[in-house]
Amino acid sequence: DYYLKSSEFGTHKVNEVYRNFKKEMGVDAYSMFAKAGGEITGLDIPYYARIDFNAFVEIVDGLGGITVDVKDPIYDPYYPNEQDDGYTVFEMPAGPQEMGGETALKFARSRKTTSDFDRALRQQQVLMAVKEKAMSSDVLTNPKVLKKLYQAVQDNMNTNLSLSEMITLASLAKGIDRSKLVTKVLHDDPTREGGFLYTPERQYTNNQFALVPTGDNLDLIHRYADLIFNHREAFALPAKIEVLNATRESGIARTRGEMLKRFGVKDREEVFAEELRACVRGVGRESVAAGVSPAEEAAL
Repeated sequence: DYYLKSSEFGTHKVNEVYRNFKKEMGVDAYSMFAKAGGEITGLDIPYYARIDFNAFVEIVDGLGGITVDVKDPIYDPYYPNEQDDGYTVFEMPAGPQEMGGETALKFARSRKTTSDFDRALRQQQVLMAVKEKAMSSDVLTNPKVLKKLYQAVQDNMNTNLSLSEMITLASLAKGIDRSKLVTKVLHDDPTREGGFLYTPERQYTNNQFALVPTGDNLDLIHRYADLIFNHREAFALPAKIEVLNATRESGIARTRGEMLKRFGVKDREEVFAEELRACVRGVGRESVAAGVSPAEEAAL
């Protein structure tokens, strides 16, 4: 739903870039879409990969399914039914769930009863689960699995990566420490990290629901993207900061503190509250081990 206002890409939602340039002869629509993403984030994006739904389903099935820890239960009575253009019910309980390709696709696409931001987080979960399964020792050494994955990718994927580059990426991915990966989502809640977007009145976005950058410029998003991709240590070991106002103008510390939160920086009181909640949860677990009833544990 991000709304572009660009002399090169036009004025419309970003997901229209590929469709619009695909109609033009001699134009690499995939590269143009990557370039548009680079304009939004302030990053150079030299490579792209487009994988359609068929490839997604076949890759997950080829891996033998994936395991995803579902954070919140899902009930979506409006999931698209491809057979008759109607709807079908998709529901899933919270907790660790084994998913085949079709189920993983529904989990990643469902949004009518949640939001686009929740969907983005679920898509990140699915990608991480695919990576974990693909990197397991009994997958990449199995010729049958590799053949299924190759066929899925060959038939349903477009990329400017060469085969040797993909092999190099796969070898690098195997050594990645998952605990050090950083995943973020841009959204329109200014009270939480990543809240650098807002929803303008529809008269300014061709009568569409859309998202535009706070302040109507990309400066904050560029700074945030630079932190994520070039200074990941800022998220691995977050600083504890207390903002003090030494001026006569009231409210400055609060305003600056709220801005820092959007970059993922927590103030001292917030860190203390999280540590206190962690201690309370720890006491609860110890109480259960000692024979305290569930009701008494909940009171903790």
